[in-house]
Amino acid sequence: MSIIKNLREAIVRIILGTLVGYMLFGCTAFSEQSQFAQKNEWYEVGVVDGKNGHYQRSETELDEFGTLDNMAYDQYKQGYSVGVEEFCRPEKTYEYGERGIRYKGQCVSTSQGDIAIEKWQEGYDAYMLEITSVYIDEYSDFF
Repeated sequence: MSIIKNLREAIVRIILGTLVGYMLFGCTAFSEQSQFAQKNEWYEVGVVDGKNGHYQRSETELDEFGTLDNMAYDQYKQGYSVGVEEFCRPEKTYEYGERGIRYKGQCVSTSQGDIAIEKWQEGYDAYMLEITSVYIDEYSDFF
C-alpha cells in the first residue's frame, strides 16, 4: 500500500511542478507582452509570443492589450514569424521534449518545422524513457 502511496505522491509532485512552471512562464510572458503593447510595439509582442511557443493571436485577442489597427496586426505577424523561428530551432525543440513539454503544433509552418518536430519527439522519447526507468527502479519490488 505504501508503494502505491509513494507513486501517487511522485505523480502529484510532477504534475504540480509542471503547473507551477507553466503559470510562472505564462505570467512573465504576459507582463512582457503587455508592456510592449502599451508602447504600441506590436512587432515585439509578436516576437515574444513566437519565442514563447504561443499560438499566433487573432486581432480580437490582441485588442485586449490595446487598440490595434491593420498595420499593427501586420507588425505583430512579422514579429511572430521571427519569434516562432527562434522557438522552433531543432536544438531547442529537443530540449523542450527532454523536459517533458508536449508539442502543440507551433513549428508546422516554420523553415525547419519537420526537423524541429522530429527533434522534439526524440527529446520527449528520452524524457519518457527516463521517467519510466525511474519508476521501474523505484518500484521494481512492487512488480
